[in-house]
Amino acid sequence: MRKVAVIFNGGTITMKMDPRIHAAVPKLSGEEIMAMVTGIERYAEIECFTFSNLPGPHITPEKMMELSKYVQKVLKRDDIDGVVITHGTDTLEETAYLLDLTIKNEKPIVVTGAMRNSSELGYDGPANLSASICTAISKSARGRGVLVCLNNELNCASEVTKTHSMKLNTFQSFEFGPIGIVDNNEVLFYRIEMYWTKHIFLQTKLKLKLI
Repeated sequence: MRKVAVIFNGGTITMKMDPRIHAAVPKLSGEEIMAMVTGIERYAEIECFTFSNLPGPHITPEKMMELSKYVQKVLKRDDIDGVVITHGTDTLEETAYLLDLTIKNEKPIVVTGAMRNSSELGYDGPANLSASICTAISKSARGRGVLVCLNNELNCASEVTKTHSMKLNTFQSFEFGPIGIVDNNEVLFYRIEMYWTKHIFLQTKLKLKLI
């Protein structure tokens, strides 16, 4: 059975309503979320990691670079066949693209999240995780760079953008469309060609110049 590393990195997928402040806050652990992904043990062995528990707007370029190094370290393990990363949707596309630029590895890397928190009806976190894990164990997902998986659609990190603050199908690739879908736990790719990104090597420090 294939083994998938699920790296939890905060976002709406980890949130539930706090009655004291009447707002959604990060509260769920990776293990608590995975317990909602029923039946996944029939498809893959899961190992959970926690990188951070930050909302999407709090993810800085420095954090993105740290995450890239963290993911690369996990990918070096021979027993890991693929990686799924949870992320807040506000900066998900930026992080996915940076990971695509900085990680050179044939193993599937899938970034996912949720548009609804766990206190809302129709919480989409578990469904997005199950589809992402099915993608991470798919041999056809190897060598395709970083993929974004929400609402059973697969988009390339280099092509996708968030289009709406509430819709479940918010992540779209306007010019090319999705590269594939997850249908009944099977991954189906529409096309082979994609916009290839040129990989860059991480520096030990990230220098930002504010204008």
